Amino acid sequence: MISSKSRLRRLNRRQRKKRRVGEFQERIFEISVIFKTSLTLVDWDIFIDDFCEQVESRGLGLCGFGGRMPLAATDGWIQKRGRGSPTVAQCQDLMTWLVKRPEVQEALTGAWVDAWHGWE
Repeated sequence: MISSKSRLRRLNRRQRKKRRVGEFQERIFEISVIFKTSLTLVDWDIFIDDFCEQVESRGLGLCGFGGRMPLAATDGWIQKRGRGSPTVAQCQDLMTWLVKRPEVQEALTGAWVDAWHGWE
């Protein structure tokens, strides 16, 4: 990871793009979902199919959702498909859709992190 601004300034545009830093940084955010009642496999399939459709219709991708059945809660990451970062508006739209779902008790977003260098 590029740790200082002075070191970042020494990189040319091609190097910053290759390392995905500076103006080429890509950010993702976490979503946690808690269900009103634990979902069976059939209920989960319906929910995740609808959720994937909503995510993909916004030009985003998801990873990490799922768990052991019956599923009481799940979480995962949302990213932009291709290069770049999701917008705050895309995040808000997705969260609005999630909280309107009848099976969802609570949906929370986590912090935005650097997709390539953000985990510590």
